[in-house]
Amino acid sequence: MKNTANTLLMTLIVAIIIGVISIIAIKPNINETHHEAYMNGYSKLENYFLRTSENAFKSGRGGVGHYDFLQANLVKLKRYSNALVYVPEFLDARAKQVLLEKNNEVIKDANQLDTYVLEFMRANSLLSNSRAYLPELIRIHKVSEQNMLMKQLLAYLEAQMFQYMSGNEAVKTQDIFVTLNSIKRYKQNISESDYTILKTHISLIMEYQPKVHKILDNISSSNIEKAIKDSREFYSGEYFKVNRFIETLSNTLIVLVIAMLVLVAILMLQIRQASRKAHAASVDLEIKLNELDQQKAIADSKVIEAEAAQAQVAKQQKVTEETSQKLNVAVMAVSSLMAQVAKGNFGERLPIEGFEGDLSKLKDSVHATLDRLQAYMKEMGTVSDNLAQGNLSVKIKGHYEGELNQVKTSLNGSLDNLARLISEVSQASTHIQQQIVQVREDSESVEQSSNQQSQTLHSTLQAVEDTTDKIRSNTQNTSKATQITDEQVTALNEGMAVMQRMVSAMDDIKESSGKIVDIINLIDSIAFQTNLLALNAAVEAARAGEQGRGFAVVAGEVRNLAGKSADAAKEISTLISNSNEKVNNGVELVNHVNHSLEQVKQKVETLQQSVNSINQASIEQSQSAQNITQAVSQAENISQHNTQMIQRTVQQINAVSESAQNLEQVVKAFKL
Repeated sequence: MKNTANTLLMTLIVAIIIGVISIIAIKPNINETHHEAYMNGYSKLENYFLRTSENAFKSGRGGVGHYDFLQANLVKLKRYSNALVYVPEFLDARAKQVLLEKNNEVIKDANQLDTYVLEFMRANSLLSNSRAYLPELIRIHKVSEQNMLMKQLLAYLEAQMFQYMSGNEAVKTQDIFVTLNSIKRYKQNISESDYTILKTHISLIMEYQPKVHKILDNISSSNIEKAIKDSREFYSGEYFKVNRFIETLSNTLIVLVIAMLVLVAILMLQIRQASRKAHAASVDLEIKLNELDQQKAIADSKVIEAEAAQAQVAKQQKVTEETSQKLNVAVMAVSSLMAQVAKGNFGERLPIEGFEGDLSKLKDSVHATLDRLQAYMKEMGTVSDNLAQGNLSVKIKGHYEGELNQVKTSLNGSLDNLARLISEVSQASTHIQQQIVQVREDSESVEQSSNQQSQTLHSTLQAVEDTTDKIRSNTQNTSKATQITDEQVTALNEGMAVMQRMVSAMDDIKESSGKIVDIINLIDSIAFQTNLLALNAAVEAARAGEQGRGFAVVAGEVRNLAGKSADAAKEISTLISNSNEKVNNGVELVNHVNHSLEQVKQKVETLQQSVNSINQASIEQSQSAQNITQAVSQAENISQHNTQMIQRTVQQINAVSESAQNLEQVVKAFKL
């Protein structure tokens, strides 16, 4: 685009310079040749008229040889006057019409002058002939007449005619005719025919001399000189008007060309600046787009990692929630069951649902312990019933715990007090030993179950702690994901700010392009006006005919130059339009990228909110897991406490076994 614009501008500048040089070189000669020829024609008309008038007067004075000059000058006068029917073409219609009317007046006066000259030549020929022949005729008659009176009359007639022909107005025609009549009366040797000839010549002189003088006066007072002057002055005025118009037009064209040169220079600077800005903006746009692509790739990878972490957190959260729910159900069920046991209700059992894996083992251990306790209480009831009926053979075979152990001891003591017979004591002792063995076994079984329960609770505690660690790790991961999303939001905000600056730069380029388009429109308008002026100049040059051919060439060159300027302006306008279209596409692309970044930002913000929610949920889950850990730890402590109690019970059973053995030894000592 830049190279094309520079080429067009350089071509336009060279063409403008050539046109200016041509106008400056040809302008001084516009219409000068035709004008000089036309003015020379007027001068020759005046000269030929003066010569015609001069020759006529000379002929009137008797210079018959001047007839040839008179006719030659008159022919030239008529030829040049008839040539005036061709008016200059460079004049406008009104001026041509007025000039043609004035030239027709010159032609009319020339024709009238031709009529006068023809009449003059005919009359002056007769007058000259009579004037030349009359003196000789009078001299002959003077010689032939012998009468002194006739000689005097003839001499007087000769003198009168000389004075008359000299233009003496004192001599009257009637005086001449009086003298002729006297000669007729007193003639002796002059025949009648001679007298008639004499009288005819005198009559011709008296008839044609005033006529010749009148014709000469008409020739001298002819309006042709004034008509030539009027036509020349009108033509000169119109020529100077046209010439001033042409000079003004030429100067205007030169000014327009100079203005076009200035505008072209400004346009070239604007185009170069716009090209530089467009190139810089293009490079900046490419760099920013590459940065945006890199940031987008990083953001996509981070989004994928965040989505994977979110999926992992969700999965772990789901597992944690399920485990937490199971632990909560198990703890609540165990707490409820322990509460029923504390109330002495040994028939309650844990539900089947919610106890899987290690919790199932815990459930089995608790059920086994409750089954043994329930069986023991039933056995205690049976012994109590038999004791109430006086049957001392039935003994307590179950396991004792806490106060039940005291009840068992009291009951067995009562049986011992009642069984005074040694056999009964021996049997009771044997039976007690057997029961002690059974209770020991049961205690050991309960102890084993309690240990298993403690181990199960410990495994559960370990699992809960592992879950807590995972939740804590998830919390840390979500915190990192939150930090990453914050960084991505910051990066996207910076990218969007860069996009906004880029859009602003594109708007500046569009504004500069709009100014360039305005300048191009101005150049196009100037080219159009120049084309019109060149067309008018070509029309005026055509009217000027051969003399305007040089200016017609210049006008044609200026018109072609204006056409090339308009074409160049249109090409530059097309290039600017294409540049604007590309800039608009770049703005749309930047807006699209900006919109995509806005969507990515919204998604990242949504992901940030989700990660924050996950982080908060992980914290809450961590707290819940800690609570579960504390609850399981408390349950483990209770189980350990039960184990300790069972161990003490075993110790007590062992002590009772020793007492029973001592009692048997005592019974054996009685020899029952």
